[in-house]
Amino acid sequence: MRKPLALSLVLSSAPMGGAAFAAPDSAKCTFGAAESGCFHDEVLVVKGDETAADAPSADPMAPAPAAVPLVTCGEGDDCYLGKQAEYLWSVPVERAARKALELAKAKGAAWTDSQWDEIVVFQGGFATTKGKPNAPLFYRTLNGAMGGVNEANGIGLPVVPRVAGRPYVGVIAAGSTAQLANAATGTITTCANDSASLCSPGVYNFFDALAQATANLHGPYLPNLAVAPISKTVLVQAADSKAMLPDRQKLDPAISPNVYVWNGLLNTGGSLLGGNTFRNKGNGTYEVARPTAFQGVSAPFERSQVLRFMPIDLYLMGFVPHNEVPAIESFIGATDANVYAPAGDKIGANVGPGMGVKTAGVILRMNPAAPQGAPGGRAAGAQAIRQLWVLVTKPGADGAAQKTVATDLAKARRQFNQYFYNLAAYRGRVITTYEGDVDDSGYFEFGDKDDDSKDFVGQNVDLKINGPEPIPNTGGQVLTAARVNAKSGGSIAFQTASRKLRIQGDQTLPLPNNVFTLRMLVPNQGSDKVRAKVTLTCTPGNVEFEIPRETDAGLIADNRYHNYSVSLAGIDSFKNATCTGITIVPSTGKDVDGIEIEYIKIGNTSAANLMDGDKSCKGEEQGDGWLNLEDNCKDLYNPDQADGNGDGVGDACEDYDGDNVRNICDNCPTVTNSSQRDANNNTQGDACDGSQASDCFFQGGSVAGAGAPTSATLWAGLGAFGLMVVGSLRRRRNRR
Repeated sequence: MRKPLALSLVLSSAPMGGAAFAAPDSAKCTFGAAESGCFHDEVLVVKGDETAADAPSADPMAPAPAAVPLVTCGEGDDCYLGKQAEYLWSVPVERAARKALELAKAKGAAWTDSQWDEIVVFQGGFATTKGKPNAPLFYRTLNGAMGGVNEANGIGLPVVPRVAGRPYVGVIAAGSTAQLANAATGTITTCANDSASLCSPGVYNFFDALAQATANLHGPYLPNLAVAPISKTVLVQAADSKAMLPDRQKLDPAISPNVYVWNGLLNTGGSLLGGNTFRNKGNGTYEVARPTAFQGVSAPFERSQVLRFMPIDLYLMGFVPHNEVPAIESFIGATDANVYAPAGDKIGANVGPGMGVKTAGVILRMNPAAPQGAPGGRAAGAQAIRQLWVLVTKPGADGAAQKTVATDLAKARRQFNQYFYNLAAYRGRVITTYEGDVDDSGYFEFGDKDDDSKDFVGQNVDLKINGPEPIPNTGGQVLTAARVNAKSGGSIAFQTASRKLRIQGDQTLPLPNNVFTLRMLVPNQGSDKVRAKVTLTCTPGNVEFEIPRETDAGLIADNRYHNYSVSLAGIDSFKNATCTGITIVPSTGKDVDGIEIEYIKIGNTSAANLMDGDKSCKGEEQGDGWLNLEDNCKDLYNPDQADGNGDGVGDACEDYDGDNVRNICDNCPTVTNSSQRDANNNTQGDACDGSQASDCFFQGGSVAGAGAPTSATLWAGLGAFGLMVVGSLRRRRNRR
């Protein structure tokens, strides 16, 4: 991850401990009635009933612009930002952004002119109907005669810095909150078929489109990208009207969206920034399709066929250096002869290097030319993208209706922060807090060698953060991890010197943090038990817990990665806490070399996942310290989480001898004895101790199926497992 630019911003009025967000008390939404200029968990809420004027003209003799409604509604839910004719214009979105800042400042919000990079404007409760964008569009901010703000070199536009009174590079028209109704559960609405938006059906989901718009404000326009046969008006034609926008709106990147961006470029690997989906078929042709499976970094994208930010994207956003960007070829000079499929088709709006709607199945022959315009990266050198999310509610909405859509959007904001971090291969973030320089997304993947090494420091440990590393013999996969050689009690800690962090307990947040997850690998330590300890540096007091929570359990020392999750919702001291630091002691029991931490994550999960619903073999509740979120045997006590065959199901839950009694409860786990007879009451079944004839001896391939293990090695292992189970049963019964 990258740290934001340092800001000379002091918010003495912003409460920390016990506050749901850092806006001043005067600016918090109460939703007792419809409100404007208030904050709901970092989202700035504005009534659609408000009016605002356009920016004053540069001509001092021109009359002052008149105030107009932020939102215009027709019958039913048919509402628009501005007028219906303006739905592809930047004017109504800019108008809403300026009004939002004006209202918030009137309630005590104090900001600098460079507070954010982008303003993201959502419509709350508006219907998504034909002819209106249902996914993000982006607009560069105008600075009078100077044209659009631009902080990226080499993208076909002049570099134009921000000026006083313009605290952002541009605005994003993010569409309706209806697209985000299921964001809290991780289900993001897929894109509808609307040629007016950047959201391509079958290619993107809504968060992908929002991420693309987020990045596009920092690039990438190339000069002369449109080829002659393509109409200059096709991309701005209303879907339900033959009317065209005025000439000044056509293909002017400083005013209106332009999807003639990277679509003509090859070998970008499926760049999310420009929507490039040309995939090399290996026979001299390229096809518009999803990219090849991603063999990179960590979950959720490893071995997944998804669009994501590639080196060219990360470079333009300021997250990677220029030497990480490979050479790029293009189809900018493509002609009709380059069209391989659809057969007989010609270069046009839906086929070719500049097609507005990316159509699956289009194939072009390989005849690349050098790209027109070399990428140059962001001039400002910012290392994080700072966004302010603004919600414009439907005119006439009452306080309850405002709260519903604001809560949906607040949940989506927290989810999007972490989603963007994944898309950026853990090299960069969006910061969406009131201050603009405080990260409230507690997620660290150690993907950036330079910045993560500043964020995390070691005490009495040898800590190495190498960034993405290839995994030997895995066909090109890479891994991001912090590598630790630890003395007992040695720690690694997040330090606020490099950037600011704010992690909060419940505090009535729309999507409260309720789970801490540490994904870690511990080398084999024999029979020694190793545990970890976590301390969250918080106000009013620190929060401490051990991993795993069950004292009988230890970290799984098998040289494999495992997730260790702890319910923060079950820790009273966290519920009203605001935390700014994290310290992890990876080994409390002994010196351990070779520990690897793949990620640290503080987030939200369902109540069911937070349960530790294990029971003993007698049906008594007996939590084993492993939440359902991670437990490989969710209903039986197995603190060691042993999984000898590596199938993801704990040995305790399996039934190796096929007698319908699971291993941990089977008094003879290596021989079938469904009756579980134990004549001498020695906790070992008669079938195993020979006290009387057994029911039936296990036969590999018959009782347990054709796939049952039968090797001598596994038989020996089963015998050892049986002794372990019997010993475990005896220990548990003795404790009772």
